[in-house]
Amino acid sequence: MAMASDLQQIAAQNGMSDLAALNNDVGATKSVADMRSFLTLKPSDGIYYAPSLNTLVITKPGVTFSGINFSGVSINVQVNDVTFTNCNFDAKAGVYAINALPGTSNLTVDHSTFDGLKMDKAYNQFISSRGFNTVITNNVFKDAPADVIGIQSGKVSDNYIVGGGYMTGAHSDGIWIGSTNGPVVIEHNIIDWRAPSDSPASTNNAIRITGEGGAVKDVLVQENIILGGSFSVLVTDGATLTHTASQVGKVTDVRIIDNVVDYGGFGSLYQISRPADLVYTGNHNASGMPVHPDASSVGALPELSSLNTVIAVGSTDRVVGTAGSDYLVGSAGSNLIEGGAGNDVIYGGGGRDYISGGAGRDIFVFKSTADGTDWLSDFTRGEDKIYLAQFAGAPKTLAGWSWTGTEQFTGQAWQLRYKVANGTTTVQLDVNGDMNADFEINLNGIAPVKMSDFILVDSKDLPTPPAPPTPPAPPVVNTAPTLTGVTSGAFAATKSVGLSGSGALVVTDADKDAVTLKVGLQTVTLTTASGDATGYLTASQLAAFKAGFTLSSGAIAGGAGGLTWNYGALASTVGALGANETLTLTSTVMATDAKGATVSQDVVLTLTGVNDGPTLLQSSKVAATLVESDAPSNSLGWQSVAGALKFADLDVTDRHSVTVTGQRGYIGTLTANVAQDSTGGQDGAVQWTFTALDRVINGMGAHESITQVYAVAISDGKGGVVQQNVTVTIAGANDGPTITGSSQATWYEGSASSYSKSGVLTFADADTNDRLTTSVIDQSLVLKTAAGLDVTSMLSPEKMAAIKAGFSLPTGDLNTNKGSATWVYTASDKDLDFLGQNDTITLTTKVQVDDHQGGVATRDVLVIMKGVNDAPVFVSPKASDVSGSVHFGSTDDLVSGTLHQEVGSLAVFDADLTDHQAVSVRATQAGYVGAFKAVITEGAGGASSLSWAFQVDDALLGKLTADKVQTYTVTLNDGHGGIAKQDVTITLSHDQDPMAHFTSMAHGADLLLV
Repeated sequence: MAMASDLQQIAAQNGMSDLAALNNDVGATKSVADMRSFLTLKPSDGIYYAPSLNTLVITKPGVTFSGINFSGVSINVQVNDVTFTNCNFDAKAGVYAINALPGTSNLTVDHSTFDGLKMDKAYNQFISSRGFNTVITNNVFKDAPADVIGIQSGKVSDNYIVGGGYMTGAHSDGIWIGSTNGPVVIEHNIIDWRAPSDSPASTNNAIRITGEGGAVKDVLVQENIILGGSFSVLVTDGATLTHTASQVGKVTDVRIIDNVVDYGGFGSLYQISRPADLVYTGNHNASGMPVHPDASSVGALPELSSLNTVIAVGSTDRVVGTAGSDYLVGSAGSNLIEGGAGNDVIYGGGGRDYISGGAGRDIFVFKSTADGTDWLSDFTRGEDKIYLAQFAGAPKTLAGWSWTGTEQFTGQAWQLRYKVANGTTTVQLDVNGDMNADFEINLNGIAPVKMSDFILVDSKDLPTPPAPPTPPAPPVVNTAPTLTGVTSGAFAATKSVGLSGSGALVVTDADKDAVTLKVGLQTVTLTTASGDATGYLTASQLAAFKAGFTLSSGAIAGGAGGLTWNYGALASTVGALGANETLTLTSTVMATDAKGATVSQDVVLTLTGVNDGPTLLQSSKVAATLVESDAPSNSLGWQSVAGALKFADLDVTDRHSVTVTGQRGYIGTLTANVAQDSTGGQDGAVQWTFTALDRVINGMGAHESITQVYAVAISDGKGGVVQQNVTVTIAGANDGPTITGSSQATWYEGSASSYSKSGVLTFADADTNDRLTTSVIDQSLVLKTAAGLDVTSMLSPEKMAAIKAGFSLPTGDLNTNKGSATWVYTASDKDLDFLGQNDTITLTTKVQVDDHQGGVATRDVLVIMKGVNDAPVFVSPKASDVSGSVHFGSTDDLVSGTLHQEVGSLAVFDADLTDHQAVSVRATQAGYVGAFKAVITEGAGGASSLSWAFQVDDALLGKLTADKVQTYTVTLNDGHGGIAKQDVTITLSHDQDPMAHFTSMAHGADLLLV
């Protein structure tokens, strides 16, 4: 991805050009569109996926995930040695992208892309690893909502981290180390933690090292570009926003070395509670600062005794120089010092002094931090000097000083900078490298000082240059030997035959020295029509060509003599050369005399090759069987088998092609390609693949097969061809038969007097030689109420048999591999009257087809009949069933309490088996006496009995003055809208009472009861 425009410049200014090119080799090399989704992973890949938690758990040690898009999921690593490479991650899951649990080890994340999508939502980190030895390399992390990386041991290197602060309220860190369980190295990364303009929150620390999770030990941060954040780097074992000082662990052995650290909102390095042993050195600002001063910062004070000396006595004395050159010295107090004309040396001493150098070239001397913050009113750049060479503890070499200009201190001791504010230029000196100014000088006005305005090293402190070396004595002149003779040769190879040849060399030495000979440097160049092809030769082949060159002798005595060079190469060595290819072997023969003088002579041999054709290797796969799959007969899918032919070719530069020849009428296609050529001496491989459409071979039955032979030819393009027959056997398998077609009918009873439903079943078998037989193997019935209650048991065996008998289907042998049959179901409406409102009876008839090769298929034909309501009826009631009478005689006792009762019964029928009748009674008029009740007793097959009873007391009957008829309406309700009514009449009658006569009644003694 593209870097911020200033990063290239920052890297170049700080000698980190390799980091400037980091964006060319980080992140996933595949596009997201070309990656597999994590949803394609299976448990066998070592994962468990919990969709409700958006969590993928890694359960298999040693597994590698490459080219996977993990967008929208959080990954928990529970095992060791897990690797992610060339993958994509984002912040959609709302938690960690990768979370390595404590106790795990060796997690590796390489060349992957992490995109926070600028989401303002709760998020932890892209990578949180509490395991051991985590390696995070060559990745891109961009636009993180919160933290990027949390690590406890391992290495973070060559990553590009950019964009942060997108989660409101978060204290986002680039890399956070809260505790360690092993060494941590953070190197060679670009961490651009400057908050983008569209982020809602500022970033916290680019690198944060604290003891918030426990002790921290052995952390190295080196050679990174670290930009932005509140403090770019924070290293502390003190209190933080979330932990008190007593809650954090000890932080030791942290080294921040040779990084670019800049653009922190509050500074480069957090200064509070720095660990005592923190090493922070060699770091630079983005501009390339600091730099070391050059020779312009070397100088010396004049001989002070030659100057007019004026020394202050009182703490507030005014010291005034003369018109000449003076040495003016202030006291420990605050003095006013005026140099006047001349070249003065002014030393203010302790306290804050106000100094004017006046005209001339003045030197202002400062010797310790106790010299106070002096005010120089007329410092002239390029003319006056600030002398710090005698500062207490100051280095005596220029390399010990550094200069940052107007940039911040970088943590190096004896570092100078300056700043301009409110019309005053302030020079600051960091003596101890704690990034704080230990000493300051105020210059009046805006004076953009440079290193040449300071004397940092006194010339008298420079080391004395060493004395020039004593010239050596003149050498004794020695005459080198000479080497002449046959220095070239040409050899043409013959197929399967080696090469040999020789040539004579003559050695002479004018000094008669003994001469030793050896073969020195040897070079081999292989040239083809396309140019230099030496790279095709293996190391062993190069060594074999060189080893063929030898010398007949290793020494010549007496200063003169001859020797022979010989060359021999085996046929297997020379075979590496192809037709019209030349190999040039240059062997340097070195002759050295007894005094060390050496002369060399190149012997150049040219070898010309011939063509060696390709040969097949024993490991080739030359036959395969394609077994018919169980794909549907009309499938458009492909089946395939494959193999490889292994071949070799001695000619290391030959490139090969392959052709395939089959016979007319073959099924399918055999293709072949050169998967690996034999160039460079390696074994070649031709990958062949036979493919055929499912539907083409599905017509083959069990035990049927077809054999097809293909001629595969491998050619080197130079006349060398080798051919191999590849045999493909296509083996048939039984394809089971199928049943398709219309297999269901549904209707409501009550719409016709009879019903006939039908459908056509189609039987088929892809195997053309199979003969099919059809049959009905089972029938079953289920009766359910409208509420879904199974009441099949209410059906009688006879009723069930009658319903099943309504289904018919022609069955038997089809005598072919395909056919059809029509099933028919018939029933009369009255046969279905037993179905209540929305009751359903389902007849399932299982139809089977058998190919007699082990293939059987079944299909259920469903006939579904639904009921409508049939109202209940009173069955042919007689007059005696619907009437009754009660009589009160003249002798009945009005106070006896005797009940008179009349009873009767009615036959009731409801064709709907599942209906239940509710009974109600209503008097047709008011003022009736007695009580009328009715109950129903349900029986089998829809027949029920209703019993009624009427009761009346003597006392009520005795009050009647005349006979009376009472009518009651009995109502049946089946709950589905079906109602039947029947009136029952009760006749009440009584005798007339006789007249009573009394002759006398005694008042107060007799009683008349009525």
